[in-house]
Amino acid sequence: MPPLQAAACLALLLVLLVLPARAAGPVTILLPPESMVETMLRAAKVGPTDGLIDLGTGDGRTALAAGRRFGARALGVDTDAALVALNAQRARDMGLAGRVRFLQGDAVDVDLSRANVVVLSAPGDTLRLLPKLLALRPGSRVLALQPGLGEWSPDKVLGFDNRNAYLWIVPALANGVWQLRLHGPGSQRDDRLRLTQRFQTVSGELLAGGDTLPLTDVTLHGDLITFAVGDRRGNLRRFFGHIQGDRISGRSQAAGGSTRNWEAKRIAPPAQPAPPASPASPASR
Repeated sequence: MPPLQAAACLALLLVLLVLPARAAGPVTILLPPESMVETMLRAAKVGPTDGLIDLGTGDGRTALAAGRRFGARALGVDTDAALVALNAQRARDMGLAGRVRFLQGDAVDVDLSRANVVVLSAPGDTLRLLPKLLALRPGSRVLALQPGLGEWSPDKVLGFDNRNAYLWIVPALANGVWQLRLHGPGSQRDDRLRLTQRFQTVSGELLAGGDTLPLTDVTLHGDLITFAVGDRRGNLRRFFGHIQGDRISGRSQAAGGSTRNWEAKRIAPPAQPAPPASPASPASR
């Protein structure tokens, strides 16, 4: 073979060897190992009643694990048509075709309304997804490999070797003024409960009998809200309730152990939340 032709053949061989490695590289580097996928899904308590959407699914390992190991219905979305076709074949080979599907598309355009678990597998401008994620049903879970949801801090950081994953629990809308009634003898008065919310962080006060009593130990986990109120005599009562739209219902417990039911109705519309802050530029950090 002439030297010039041999050199051309060698160059072509090098191109064929290098290009596939570059194409596969991002998927291999970005996606978590199988053991970490299982840790993430267990932390999010994924089960057979869940609908999971994996955005930027890559080789489909998270969606496939959700269907195969946890019995969830799963949809993997990726912009790479070849990966989508390969993943769909893998699902069929595993007998998961009726439970795990794959779709070519952009993460921002995906309808998330039927999901209660969303996995952000690929890096990118995940902040654009924040309004859609917060619109999920309270208690829905969001998993990601990077903490890129603006001021919404993760509820849990999952450490795994030298990598982290992040878990958020979608909070119910607690913000606003509520008319609260504590049921039981001598408790026919309607008090006012004022709640101020920033994602899962809530503060507030109870206006009762002319007193303004600050709330303490306030937590919001999905639709479950808990707080404590002490009256002017120092008597403490703890409240536990579930938020369902403009209603809260639950039980309360006094320091002595006696319990009463309580309910609240939102009587003033919640304040419009501030738009999510844009990520800080390197110069401002």
